Amino acid sequence: MRFSVYGASADTADLSAQLTNKSGAKLLELPIAKTARGYHIELPLTSIARGDYLIGVTAAHADERARALVPIRVIP
Repeated sequence: MRFSVYGASADTADLSAQLTNKSGAKLLELPIAKTARGYHIELPLTSIARGDYLIGVTAAHADERARALVPIRVIP
């Protein structure tokens, strides 16, 4: 999954990503890599059971926070 962070504080924002179940319980911390085209998250689907999940991406700088939730469904 690729995504971008925009705004005056984008370059210095602290980014984090988590895989959660549909109830919001954290299952896995996901590593974020910066690329020339933005940021990249890899999710190892071989270790994920069939079902519905959310990928939560958070950007924080000082008192400002932004969060995006991306729903995914793993099927066989």
